[in-house]
Amino acid sequence: MKSTKLLAILSSASLFAMGLFATSSVSASAASIPLALATHSAKHVARRAASTNPPLTIVAAVAGDFQDNFNPFSPTVNQGTVGLIYEPLFYFNTMDPGVDPLLGLNYHWANGNKNLVVNLRKNVKWTDGTAFTSADVVFTFDLLKKYPAADTNGNWQQLKAVVAHGPYQVVFEYKTPNVPFSWYTLSTTIVPKHIWSKLGDPTKAVVTHPIGTGAYELASFNAQDYKLTVNPRYYLGKPAVPTLNYPAFSGNEPADMALAKGDVDWTGVFIPNIKQTFTSKSANNKYWFPSSGITDLYANLKDPVLSQLAVRKAISMAINRQQIYMEGEYGYEPVASPTGLILLNTNTCL
Repeated sequence: MKSTKLLAILSSASLFAMGLFATSSVSASAASIPLALATHSAKHVARRAASTNPPLTIVAAVAGDFQDNFNPFSPTVNQGTVGLIYEPLFYFNTMDPGVDPLLGLNYHWANGNKNLVVNLRKNVKWTDGTAFTSADVVFTFDLLKKYPAADTNGNWQQLKAVVAHGPYQVVFEYKTPNVPFSWYTLSTTIVPKHIWSKLGDPTKAVVTHPIGTGAYELASFNAQDYKLTVNPRYYLGKPAVPTLNYPAFSGNEPADMALAKGDVDWTGVFIPNIKQTFTSKSANNKYWFPSSGITDLYANLKDPVLSQLAVRKAISMAINRQQIYMEGEYGYEPVASPTGLILLNTNTCL
């Protein structure tokens, strides 16, 4: 599918997290992506890459006006902050078994699979020009230990210590061998020590000028629109798309209308009856529903009624999965599997 080229162009974990991709563009050519108005503010100074490619307008989610806070530890963080501005050590693509090295170059296990040894890249700089080192990684994990509410991956439930071995190696010491859990550790967002050591509780910090290592940096912000531009120091080279534009929408309907009109290039919001309302409008309009997660129904086993297996079986039998699949999800994804496994959707790409 041609539109998958757009995923590679952005080279970031952030946009892969969206449950739905719909794009009115099939390449990064000027002919296929509408131009977006690029604005600047006195508060955020833009550094623009020398590129002839137009901006990409994205609606990853709808939540009304934006808040001027690019704190990666905030539950209401603006889209693009995690992955595009701030990065983890490695990116794990849930759509295939591949692992993409980001701040980390490679890793291996030692001490009976209790120590995870990560070798870092040596050519990485934060967007303010400060060199990235193992001190930033150790600081980030120590910060999460000090403020457990920010440790949403639960790293310190498994870790015993995080130790720097020189400027470009970090050893994660686990309490017990736990190879599968390394996915969470290596996916944890890393922040700069020289900035965040002054911010206190990471769950309460307000970050209006984010300093990251990612492919993009903040160019401008207002409550209705913010823009990211290429980080000229990015260690993997400049992405082909010079500007990412994030307009605000109050709900799915106006965002869907903007997408159908060509005012938006890429969205992750829900689109009902997508073939009629979107793909039929243009041969360039494509969509993809990645298998990104499972919606679960949990029973409170401490409840004397729900703790009985027969009751839970009865509830399961009463759920009309076919009706949920057709009416609640527009037939976009297969009926839930009792295995709980994330299975590939074979008919959700156009």
